[in-house]
Amino acid sequence: MNSIENHHPDKQNTPDYTIPLTRKQHQELHCIKVKDTPLFRKFQQYQMLVKLGVSQKNWCTAYQKEYNVSPSQFVNIKELNKEKRLFSKQLEQLIKYELPMNFKIRGLSTISIAGILAYAHPSRFPSQRKFLFYCGYTQASRKMRTKKGALRYNPSLKPILFNACMSLIKQKNPKYYPMYLKIKIDLRVKYPEVKSTHYIAINRLATLLLKEIYQTFKNGADKNDM
Repeated sequence: MNSIENHHPDKQNTPDYTIPLTRKQHQELHCIKVKDTPLFRKFQQYQMLVKLGVSQKNWCTAYQKEYNVSPSQFVNIKELNKEKRLFSKQLEQLIKYELPMNFKIRGLSTISIAGILAYAHPSRFPSQRKFLFYCGYTQASRKMRTKKGALRYNPSLKPILFNACMSLIKQKNPKYYPMYLKIKIDLRVKYPEVKSTHYIAINRLATLLLKEIYQTFKNGADKNDM
């Protein structure tokens, strides 16, 4: 019974009417469950390589500090980086035919867009609101974070979008970099006591980026249907 959840078929017109569903059924109905696709599996492999690289780097640093000797005979970080580059090319091939013709965002890496499509492909969501909700970038999904056992968004997207936005800022994307600076300035003027203006600006930037991605894919799909 712990896995039974109440689904609202028409929350706007009949908010009190619900249907009991298992958690798995409820997730599938709301597109919450991640689709097991070749892109998703390949991206998960890439993520494991990244985690392995971080672990190796931390271990090498600790070893060097403890014994003052390089542990290069035990770990080959160059080979790992070579493998990561190979996975990056494979991901690029997987998303090549999924991207709309007009999709181009300067500074957005192949890894970032592959991660977004792997976990939350826009084609899975009937509306932009549900897409943003699933990614964790609506007020409703943010409230869900504080409710134990009521998770309705995918937390795996948060670090992917953070890295994507940092890349846009570092590459000084002509659209998003000025937006980032303006958001930070506005926050400092309006809330001078707030210290974390950078992270708030990143979250807002991520929301705008997701909206552009969804609209671009939606428009591309509409053109294909014509």
